[in-house]
Amino acid sequence: MDSGTETTGYQRLEVWQLAKTLAVLVYQVSENLPASESFGLKAQIRRSAVSVPSNIAEGYGRRSPKYFANSLRIALGSLAELETQALIGSELGLFQENSIEQILTEAKRLGVKLNNLLNHQESQVREEILDYDVNPK
Repeated sequence: MDSGTETTGYQRLEVWQLAKTLAVLVYQVSENLPASESFGLKAQIRRSAVSVPSNIAEGYGRRSPKYFANSLRIALGSLAELETQALIGSELGLFQENSIEQILTEAKRLGVKLNNLLNHQESQVREEILDYDVNPK
């Protein structure tokens, strides 16, 4: 990690690392948006970008496959918002084309990995339910 601190828990997750990197990229790309967008698209796209790693961390921190799976779904929703906002900004001519391509490429890569992790978490939730049905506590 850049901060010099030891990575623990959620920080070791590749999806969290990719999401954090994407959020930093979005902040850098959106820095030069017009002042008129400070409370519009600039704020919205940054909020969406930060929401992705934040939800991954929160879900992981709850230490439950069920809550983690739900947080991954929320992160995927925020990622879709981010992609939509990037496309809108691009169509309005607010972003350079190569910046948008980079954001969308990284978002797609992250989306695939988030979906894979979500599928894994959902299978764990199903196993917990089956185990409970067979061996009620």
